[in-house]
Amino acid sequence: MSQSNTPNATDLSDATLMVSKSRTVKGQNIQTIYSTSPAAPAATRFQYHTICDSPNPKIGYLHLNTTSKRYWVFDGSDWKEKPEGQTFFHPSAHRYTWDTHHLHWITYNNNKYPISIDNVEGNENKGLRKMTMKNSKATNEATKKNKATNEDAPEAGPSTHIQKKQKIYPDPSRSVYNENMTPVEKIQALWDPDSCRHLRIRERVAEFLQLLSNQPVYSIDTQDSGPLLTKAPTPVMKSPFDSSMIWTDLAVDVRKATIGSLGMTVTPSLGKLMANFFDRELLVEPLDPYYSIIECWPSAARDGLRDLGIRWESSTIIFDPPNERPATLTQPGSITSAHRDGFGYGIRIYQARGSKVWVVWPPTDKNLSWIFRNLHQPDYHPEHSLKAYMSNMEDMQVYLVQKGDCFDVSPLTIHCCLSLDTSIHIAVSTWSLQGLEIAKMVNEKMINWWPQWKKLNKETKDKEKEELQKGNQGVSNMAPQISEELGWQEGARNIFLAWKAAMQRGGSERIRWEEFKNEEVGAWLKKLDQSLKHVK
Repeated sequence: MSQSNTPNATDLSDATLMVSKSRTVKGQNIQTIYSTSPAAPAATRFQYHTICDSPNPKIGYLHLNTTSKRYWVFDGSDWKEKPEGQTFFHPSAHRYTWDTHHLHWITYNNNKYPISIDNVEGNENKGLRKMTMKNSKATNEATKKNKATNEDAPEAGPSTHIQKKQKIYPDPSRSVYNENMTPVEKIQALWDPDSCRHLRIRERVAEFLQLLSNQPVYSIDTQDSGPLLTKAPTPVMKSPFDSSMIWTDLAVDVRKATIGSLGMTVTPSLGKLMANFFDRELLVEPLDPYYSIIECWPSAARDGLRDLGIRWESSTIIFDPPNERPATLTQPGSITSAHRDGFGYGIRIYQARGSKVWVVWPPTDKNLSWIFRNLHQPDYHPEHSLKAYMSNMEDMQVYLVQKGDCFDVSPLTIHCCLSLDTSIHIAVSTWSLQGLEIAKMVNEKMINWWPQWKKLNKETKDKEKEELQKGNQGVSNMAPQISEELGWQEGARNIFLAWKAAMQRGGSERIRWEEFKNEEVGAWLKKLDQSLKHVK
């Protein structure tokens, strides 16, 4: 590797740190040779002959001048100095940038530092140059706007809608949170990418917020927000909520908790669970566990959730008994896939700590048909379900839920949530005669879908027999696909069985409907019994 104006060997500074690093990001092996010295590369004596004699263009050679605090990158022909305080692209793997804090390569959209684009050249990199310049321009405009807003704040109350083209997106120049912000500005201020260093989680959050870029955002207090999330009275509590109550209950029996990590249900020990929460900044790799959702049930005799003595009050709503519902604890960046709860009940939620973005859809005929449309084999990846739901369902609404909010979720509302910080909410299932028609509709759909599922399952099993015969002759190539289909269909059967368990005599949802002692409800349940007999 030739360098101009190379000093005499006696004047060279030795490289004080020389590390060869290899890291797999999104299936691609990213290699680095990283060195430091109190001088520029031309005035440094390197220990590895490959740096001087035969550099590999696929390796990211980096050198840090500890005197000037500036990085140098070898671009394949010569060393290039980078601006102070900026990160830069890998010389050959152009979607990756250097993380100056953790000292490894990460995808550019996960890097919070400004990106130097002086090494982004050629047709292959025009998109990155355009993207970087666009983000830089947007950041400058946002900074000017925030400055103008602080100097001349309007007297009117906050707007409930996002301005046209304004993006809910992680922004290094985000404003400090204040109550006079609009809901979308609050989301921008509340989400701090540094609160979650996990690459996979940060990437999902960026995608989630980008998809909501131009959507109106409501708060629970907004009067015209619609019927899906409506403000409710705060529950009566004997003691104020304290997050230590959850950890006390978990310490009694962590096995009772439902814990999610990267879309899977897991059963870690209490020690591993606590370490995952309190050492969150160490979780950076895509495959690191991230115990993002914890449903904690009241277990402790004292100092736990039972000490709240929580009581929900209404003259028209039937609630599940106290202590039969868990508190849900989520880490920053936690996203629940879009789903619905139960087969006709609503939910009342008290947000005890933190902030969340709720994305909701009404249980219209079109929406319910789509959410149940493909019980046997989803046609999208669960991590990207928001995009699929936005494309196929109607009348979406977005809410910002914050500490102290108490609200009712209408029966069968389809929803997914993003935790902007550490969040805790307490929920209880609710039944009301106003939700009876929705309950009838979804139960009627389940009745109609059951024979359709049975027919489909029989057809798949017949195909399996045919493929097994071909396999015996060495010509089968469909067996793996059919096996996967049968797996999804078995999962669908479990949904039907859960429906039957909830709605049959003595079922968890059935007993709540019976409490109304209403003639119309009684006639509906009697008719439902006849259909449930055939679900096996």
